[in-house]
Amino acid sequence: GTDLNYWVPPLRYEFAVAIEVLEHLAFPHAFLEGVLSLVGVLVATTPNTDVLGAASVKAMDPTHVSPITRSDLIRAGATRVDERAFFGRKRDTLLAVWEAGR
Repeated sequence: GTDLNYWVPPLRYEFAVAIEVLEHLAFPHAFLEGVLSLVGVLVATTPNTDVLGAASVKAMDPTHVSPITRSDLIRAGATRVDERAFFGRKRDTLLAVWEAGR
């Protein structure tokens, strides 16, 4: 399979989504850096560690290796971070947007 930790899109794209991907990566910032180098807009979601707690995020799925916080997404350059309900609990998911040139 493809190691998404260091994957870079082979072409430029205007828009990309990463729904429930970041928490599965050992190096989510490396993934973001690679994707953002070739994408105009990226939308990503991840369990909200600030609300659920790191232990709960990891317990949800044994492949969750990097619980992500709002601060992590902002430090990674997200231009917008919102809280949403995705797993049936209020504010349990973070939805982040990166926009090139902003």
